[in-house]
Amino acid sequence: MLCAAALPLAACEPDVPPMPYTPPPVGTVYDYGGQTNTITKVDGWRTAYRDNLGREGSRLGLFITEDPRHPFSGDEVAIGELWPLRLGQQTVVTVKRDSEEFRWDFDVTDTATITVPAGTFSTFIVQGVERPTLVRNPRTAVTVSNRWWVARPNNAVVRFVSTYLTGPAAGRQVVGELTAIRTASASDSATRSDSARH
Repeated sequence: MLCAAALPLAACEPDVPPMPYTPPPVGTVYDYGGQTNTITKVDGWRTAYRDNLGREGSRLGLFITEDPRHPFSGDEVAIGELWPLRLGQQTVVTVKRDSEEFRWDFDVTDTATITVPAGTFSTFIVQGVERPTLVRNPRTAVTVSNRWWVARPNNAVVRFVSTYLTGPAAGRQVVGELTAIRTASASDSATRSDSARH
């Protein structure tokens, strides 16, 4: 990061170091207030979880949500091009399931220190837009714009905003903030992360 000469040295913050992909340990619970995700399995880029209603899900490369009963086949090389997260990093990931295909455009747009109920975190802001490119029923096809604030440890998504751009739910927005991270060994205590540690 370049600092203007007129600014005092204290105002010049160092660049945020790249954030490598670190899957969460099995048993980690991410609590977003009305919804929790408990990590049940980790396999390479794929992380499986169970929510507070007992529903199973999984994600590829942290961001791409899928139904584990009908998983995507994803371009793992393209997923790997997003990580480690660093400002300006971009990639396009194509995922396929049966005869359907979806394109994800990812862009690490900014960094920010934010405070949510779980604590204060130094984050990378990742923009991801999912577009259907080949679907069985175009009338139900959905384009979604996502923004995630991602922090250490374990690439926790501490805030997210998902906006439905097209499809039956067009205009709908889903927003969440992390209220706590719990582990299997400390399920009743929240793990807080301070921006000074990053």
